Amino acid sequence: MTQPWDPLADGPLLQRLLDALLPASADGLLPAGSAVGFLEMLEQQGEWGWLCAELQPVRQSCADAMMEGRGALSALDPQALLERLKSQHFTFLNALSKKLMHCYYQDGRVMQAIGLEARAPFPMGYHVEEGDWSLLEAVYDRGELYRKP
Repeated sequence: MTQPWDPLADGPLLQRLLDALLPASADGLLPAGSAVGFLEMLEQQGEWGWLCAELQPVRQSCADAMMEGRGALSALDPQALLERLKSQHFTFLNALSKKLMHCYYQDGRVMQAIGLEARAPFPMGYHVEEGDWSLLEAVYDRGELYRKP
């Protein structure tokens, strides 16, 4: 059985992981991974169960790393921590990275920093250049490929 989310134990760990995966830019224009509302997004999407289940073994690996180094989590080098976890929890870090990227590129500060408007694509939409519709003629000429009822 997985342990429930513990903000006191898991909050700093998750923040370190998110900041290691996506550190803030040196100029301060791009926020760190922990500053884009990732936990709120997980809550909205109902993904807490996934996070709690996957974070428990990661928590244990971090505890082992701290015991070996005799230090606190905040003292561990973020990149060294990631390298250690990558070998043991690759699937978790891969999924976490994908979910974090999805959230990161929806943040208004990130959109503005990369030169895009911080808005939803609708109702204004985005301009899509017209293509060459004649490329579809072969598909139309082929006729129907399905059986009518």
